[in-house]
Amino acid sequence: MGMMDSPSKVMSVIYNTVGLLPFALVSRDMAKDVFPNIKVEDCVSKGPFGPKECTEALDLTVGAIYLQVIVGMAFAYTCVLMIPGKKGMLAAMACFVLTMGKHIFVDGLIPPPPVMAMTAGTVAALLFAPGDWGKRIFVGQLCLNAATFIGNPLMVLQDTFAELEDGSEAYKIGAFCFEVISLYLVGSVIVVVTPSKTLGHALANLFFGVLLAKHVIIDSSGPPKPLVAWYVALIFVSLYEYGFADLPSKAEKTIKPVMKIHAMICAAGFVPMYALETVGISLPYMGMPSMDTSHSSTGYTSLLCGFVCIFLAMVVHDEYYGKMSGKMFCAYHYFLSGLVMFWQLQPTTTALGAAFLSLPHMFTAYCVYIVVTIPK
Repeated sequence: MGMMDSPSKVMSVIYNTVGLLPFALVSRDMAKDVFPNIKVEDCVSKGPFGPKECTEALDLTVGAIYLQVIVGMAFAYTCVLMIPGKKGMLAAMACFVLTMGKHIFVDGLIPPPPVMAMTAGTVAALLFAPGDWGKRIFVGQLCLNAATFIGNPLMVLQDTFAELEDGSEAYKIGAFCFEVISLYLVGSVIVVVTPSKTLGHALANLFFGVLLAKHVIIDSSGPPKPLVAWYVALIFVSLYEYGFADLPSKAEKTIKPVMKIHAMICAAGFVPMYALETVGISLPYMGMPSMDTSHSSTGYTSLLCGFVCIFLAMVVHDEYYGKMSGKMFCAYHYFLSGLVMFWQLQPTTTALGAAFLSLPHMFTAYCVYIVVTIPK
């Protein structure tokens, strides 16, 4: 499927290039929009009657620099989406190099040395490694960077800004940006490792949408509203392009036994749980109060739990007796995983709740595995 045959790819290119370009060209102004309460200047008085000397606040510098990195990663993602094979991965690495080069030669900043070393090694592997080793190293580098940015953002930030302190506003801004950077890295991995770029693009967009919702709804931040609206439309267009395609008969047959297992799990656990919640009874460990501290039993929540119970029972029936198509089973799990992931990111979700409702992700992963390994 070429670019002009895929409206979602056109929309993605526009969003990740034209839409995000201001974040690189006027990054300080955009940082003030993304982080409304950001500190802009640090001012010091020269004596009791002397003028104030003001310098750019670290918060603004960190926000501006990492917004530029986000744009670089968005360009890299666009490269692997639109350019096939090693050429796309090399173009993505060029975006890495140009972003780091700008920070070194224009801003006088030194990116984390491990990132620079891995970038050079990945470029060499793509150019000279035999077989698929270049691709494997590319994927490994992106995954390692994403895990480091999310798992230890302070270390990465202090590699470039040694004066930055844990828990400071500059740290929070940097960690916020690292979430977006990491998701672009993971999105690039999804597109590269999924044989169908249409499916990879749809799944990546779904995960992007979850983080976008987290930033806009929970963190009260994120890109301007027109870009948010554009990306919401992009998610649905990309899922439509793939999600309504029929599965091959072999994939349909392979999914049926797993669908039956899914029905039995829901019948034994989730249907009774929601039935009890409907009448105000919360089971220990499995009840809603144990999973979300914001839950309160009201007439309206009882109504919603009753709806969930009824419709989940209908789904269980159709899955168990094989009346639901594998296409529908896969399609609804894509959306379900996105919804559950958004809930798992909420501050009121308990660790027990997040772990308990990770089960849908396992079935989503299986659906993707079947779709990818049994092509048309």
